[in-house]
Amino acid sequence: MPKNPILPATPPRPDRLTVVFLGDSLTAGYGVAAGQSFPSLIQAYWSRKGLPYRVVNEGISGDTTADVLDRLGSSRSPQAELTVLEIGANDAFGGVPVGTIASNIRLIIEQIRRGGSRVALCSMFFGDGFLPAGGGYAREFNALYSEVGRAENVPVLPPLLRSLFTRADLWQSDRLHPTAEGHALIARDLLTDLNPEWRE
Repeated sequence: MPKNPILPATPPRPDRLTVVFLGDSLTAGYGVAAGQSFPSLIQAYWSRKGLPYRVVNEGISGDTTADVLDRLGSSRSPQAELTVLEIGANDAFGGVPVGTIASNIRLIIEQIRRGGSRVALCSMFFGDGFLPAGGGYAREFNALYSEVGRAENVPVLPPLLRSLFTRADLWQSDRLHPTAEGHALIARDLLTDLNPEWRE
């Protein structure tokens, strides 16, 4: 994580207070009640602390990197102060070539930045036995986020699910999506990724 906060407590551009969370079912809050997704919990934290940032949740269940590219024209991301980009898992489950995923993510980043928004890229991690395409594919997929981050000069955040990997009780019955308690841990971790001072 960069030494300087990605989002300072005082907004650098007062005319850009929106923070867009752009992603798939994890961002959308699949399987949890309204207000329990990690973007909603982050908004609740900022509101409690009197911070002016406003969350826009643009997570859509099932989305791939290609889907996000297709819908960027209607996204609030280009007008935002920051876009937190969480995408790629559905591509990986479908065995999309890693080079294609990386290329799509780079195009997403470039299009968002064209409108003036900064981007923070969420990395992902899958163990060797988790993806249908096998361990070699998983290792290549896991590495693409840091490679894209370096190529595009954007901060790469640790995997959002890192605090849940060893906690069976924090997953829904599908073993793919976090429970409400899992989302609370994701929000806690992501807040400190964005600004180390944002701790409860």
